[in-house]
Amino acid sequence: MNTEFRNLTSKTVLLKSLSFLFEYIGEMGKDYIYAVTSLLEDALMDRDLVHRQTACAAIKHMAIGVYGFGCESAMVHLLNYVWPNIFETSPHLVQAFMDSIEGLIVALGPQKEAEEDLQKLGGGDVEMKETLERKIWLSKRSARSEGDEPPAESVNDPAVRVAGTLPPS
Repeated sequence: MNTEFRNLTSKTVLLKSLSFLFEYIGEMGKDYIYAVTSLLEDALMDRDLVHRQTACAAIKHMAIGVYGFGCESAMVHLLNYVWPNIFETSPHLVQAFMDSIEGLIVALGPQKEAEEDLQKLGGGDVEMKETLERKIWLSKRSARSEGDEPPAESVNDPAVRVAGTLPPS
């Protein structure tokens, strides 16, 4: 995105267009996810807060639209770029971050999301970390249906250990 769109306004317009596009096309977005992943990666690594905020909004709409279509690999990949924004202090970016995490919870499921998050939560300010953990935990709890098992109960279940997602005990 840096080579094609040098002007900040052009980048912002492109990201807003992607956000609205994925919001309105819903499940048809599965055809475009892999094409726009690199654009969203670049926006999430940008210094400009507005670009990261808008990219998070696009990821939220994309994740909700492709739930159940087998695009989990792209969603986990984008989660790795969304996650570093957890320590931002701008209220708009914090809200966009939480929205994208909630969208990714829908796309990946609370268990997979919890596994990914727990691997990333390390170091940092303890008070801030506990606050963020609580916010994300509450989002996941509200997303989990009554029949779902919490991740702690299923970790020891050998049926869950598929394709190396959990280490052997």
